[in-house]
Amino acid sequence: MANQPIHEPKDFSTDMRKLEITDPAHANVFNPLFERLINNDALLREQSARNAEKLSNYKKTKSNKDANGVFTIVEYRRVADNTLYMKSTLSNPDANGNYQTDTRAYYKADGVISDYTVTVTIVYDADGDVVSEVPSA
Repeated sequence: MANQPIHEPKDFSTDMRKLEITDPAHANVFNPLFERLINNDALLREQSARNAEKLSNYKKTKSNKDANGVFTIVEYRRVADNTLYMKSTLSNPDANGNYQTDTRAYYKADGVISDYTVTVTIVYDADGDVVSEVPSA
């Protein structure tokens, strides 16, 4: 029995044929669908492993705890040389103390010179749980 082929390079697609009631229950109908799902999974697994590996290259420290116990500054430092990679600063609290802005400053390899900054708007539901984080365009 043969296995479904895994594409190299791995690829991802959301396009998939919809099965119809009139389709025959035959391997020629089902195999392309399974192949797409398996290849999507293979790519996502590879990307997940790469992301986990990247995260292991940084140590995370928190500081500036507010009256509600929320750390408003989070820094990611490179494990190899302790230089700053990214600094996240929460600001603009609403009436409930929920921070509406996260400013993420990314640093060049020296850990001193800013490379670029991303400002993220944080939206909460009625219970105070984060429901979305949207980077500014």
